[in-house]
Parts: sequence; structure tokens; C-alpha cells
Amino acid sequence: MVQWFNLAGIVGVGRAITQPRLLVPSLRVTSIAEVKWQELKEQRNISRVVFDKDNCLTSPYALTLHPTVVESWHECLRVFGPDHVSIVSNSSGSLDDPDGKEADAIEHALGVRVLRHTVKKPGCVQEVLDHANEPDSSRICVVGDRLFTDVMLGNLIGGVSIHTQALDLKGDSKVAASIRWLENQLLRFLE
Repeated sequence: MVQWFNLAGIVGVGRAITQPRLLVPSLRVTSIAEVKWQELKEQRNISRVVFDKDNCLTSPYALTLHPTVVESWHECLRVFGPDHVSIVSNSSGSLDDPDGKEADAIEHALGVRVLRHTVKKPGCVQEVLDHANEPDSSRICVVGDRLFTDVMLGNLIGGVSIHTQALDLKGDSKVAASIRWLENQLLRFLE
């Protein structure tokens, strides 16, 4: 599935110019395999975890977990419970997946809900908050490999943002890979 035009992402770039701290994650890791889920729950008081899919949990556009994150994924589900873990993707569950078949397949494969949303990240703040049903948004953690979408979403909701590196560049769109490279260069400057 190809991720088409992302107006919310373009608006996010404008917002980042005036509020560059929105791009700085709470935590940086190589992959979710480095996250200590129990500590995150206890020390940061996190109650819900929202994941990006492509290059955070799976290879680009794949429907199964990347082998390097399987153990951590199951640990996250054990710590938080599958009802408190979800996926928000700018492909699966978005308007780029109009019949929801890819979202359904991912839900079946990974055992958590894929949020159906009409506005792409980072603009789907209200949809994520409504889905999370958590009165204190600081208890929500957003995990992903993109600064202008995943990290910004986590920071906009007032939660914890975890930035991962891309899992697998094979099959990734050249545009996404180029933007990710630029984001990572910008993050070096902002930190």
C-alpha cells in the first residue's frame, strides 16, 4: 500500500518551524527491543501505547512483525494488555485503506486494534485521544520512526514520544526514506 499525500504532515512542518521542540522525542532507541515496558509503565505512569506500524513494528507495508521486535512486542502486550495497545498508521486504517482490509489483516495478525482515522498523523490528535479514552493524555505513549508524524503526534497530545530508527529500508518509499534522513539530521541539530 502506498501512502499518498499527507496534508497534516505538511501542516506539521509549518508548526515545527514555530515550535521545533515538537520534534524532540522523550526517548530515542534503535528499536522497540530496547524499551523497558514495565519501567515505562511504572516510572512514567503510562497506561496506553500507540505504535506506528511501518518500520517500527514491521518492514514497510508488511503485515507481520519484524523478527527483531517480536519479543519486545509480546512483552509490551503482557505489561499493558492488548486492549491498551494500538496501531495508528498513515497507511493501514487511514483513507489510503478505504475498505479497511489491511487494518483488519493487521489486527488479526498482531492482536491489537488498528485505529481507523480520517486525518493522517500528526493531525489525528483528537481521533487518538477519543480512541485511547484516557482522561490524562500524559499517560499515552506514541512510538514510531518518524519525527514529523509519530513524535510530533506524541508531543501534541502531551504524552511520551519514543523515536525508533527504521527497521528495514528495503521496500520503503524513496520519498519516505529521504524525509526520514532529513528528520534525523534536523534532530541532531535540535538536541
